Amino acid sequence: MTTEVCLELDNSAGTWIRTLDAHGAKNYLSTLLVVDPTRIGVMGRSHGGWTVMHIIRRATSADLHVEPFRAAVALYPRCKDSDETDTPTLILIGEKDWVNECVRYEVGLPTPNDTIVKVFPGVHHAFDHEGIDKRLNGFTYLYDPKAAKEAIRMTREFFNKWL
Repeated sequence: MTTEVCLELDNSAGTWIRTLDAHGAKNYLSTLLVVDPTRIGVMGRSHGGWTVMHIIRRATSADLHVEPFRAAVALYPRCKDSDETDTPTLILIGEKDWVNECVRYEVGLPTPNDTIVKVFPGVHHAFDHEGIDKRLNGFTYLYDPKAAKEAIRMTREFFNKWL
């Protein structure tokens, strides 16, 4: 039997606080009889995606003296913190995303081990947020049903492979 658990981290907290929250949640889940502690992944969108990129850094796990998550999915994150990692990672981002540092992987730069980067052509930030269509401070947030559907498919396939 597979049990899926989803925990939402506080978006107003800083990256280190969200990182500690995620590892605390993983520690708690590992105590539950219905959870296989070797099959816990992490996923985040936007700020949560940035946190995922921080969580999966080999240095973060070493600093915290914790085992890394088994797999990670980051939707439209920042990729500045994507140092060395042993965590299989799926990064989903729009070509027209204003936080497009991850697009650099698409142009041939090396990615960390077992990292897949999918850049959706013509797609903006928050592409999976149904109903969003706004411009704020020069940034565009726009739902794209086709990209959202593909992101869901890819996420399920990725977690099925690694968890």
